[in-house]
Amino acid sequence: MGNGNSSNKEAKVEDTPPQEQEQQPVLSTGINENPVRNRTSDERRHQRRRGSRKQYIQLGNIRLSIVSGDITEQTSDVVVNSAVPDLNLSKGHASKALLNAAGQDIQDECNRNYPSGIKSTDVAITGPGNMKCKAIYHVTVPTYRNAGDEKNLETVTKNCLQQATRCGMTSISFPALGTGFRKYNPQVAVSTLLKTVENFSKNAPNSSLKQINCVVFENDTFKIFLKEAKDRAMSQGETTIVTKPPTTTQIGNINTSLTVGSLVNEQADVIVCSCAKSMKLSQRKGIANALSEEAGSGLQAEIDQKYQNGINI
Repeated sequence: MGNGNSSNKEAKVEDTPPQEQEQQPVLSTGINENPVRNRTSDERRHQRRRGSRKQYIQLGNIRLSIVSGDITEQTSDVVVNSAVPDLNLSKGHASKALLNAAGQDIQDECNRNYPSGIKSTDVAITGPGNMKCKAIYHVTVPTYRNAGDEKNLETVTKNCLQQATRCGMTSISFPALGTGFRKYNPQVAVSTLLKTVENFSKNAPNSSLKQINCVVFENDTFKIFLKEAKDRAMSQGETTIVTKPPTTTQIGNINTSLTVGSLVNEQADVIVCSCAKSMKLSQRKGIANALSEEAGSGLQAEIDQKYQNGINI
């Protein structure tokens, strides 16, 4: 991701690639409008294979995605679990689902390391159990009672972001905190989330975190979250909305995706840049110049040091 200055020039809401690919090419249009809980088992299996389409807003150096789906299937470094204060993970629909997915080990770890439970200012950390993340952060959100209680959501979210940064994590997935039996208005919840992430990005520009997912299970809540993200993006500047999902196929053991979007926003170990022989990235408009702006002056400085005479074709 780029530096804070370049990222603040525009805010984007785009589709991002699915986390899991199907073995045959997939083409579809629009975000799935059907609530997850109303799908048949076959439809749910197909949705998992196809991967949930995500849309994101760029907030400083952090990309925040609004995801429709099941948080237990996320592969981010950290998955956040909304739990009760005594950390009995079998209480609450979402927490119980996560316990079933991760296994009894995480409950045993909670009992061993947090015998007195947690407060709303705490973050209890366990291993991933059977899940694909690196760690699970367990938090508790007080029930909404009065105007201003959204401050609780801000505190919980900020504490998770700070903890993930201390641990060097690059991605984290939140549920729609507070929108269930804690009775927070979804509009208030998503506004608080966006504001908290934006403030965190400004105050911690060197954070290791680059990707934040907000995974929303309930369809009506997902629509509210997605609309707020789009409205926030448009209020901040130029907005690009990509409506075509990636086309994916498997060739041998390699998954190949054809994606409409901006290369500078891709998450991959390697990004290939087509540039002039001189390797002066800002010499002309195009992907090389865009990468230079996103990566910062350090990229060109490294190129000038290692490839003083450019490269040969």
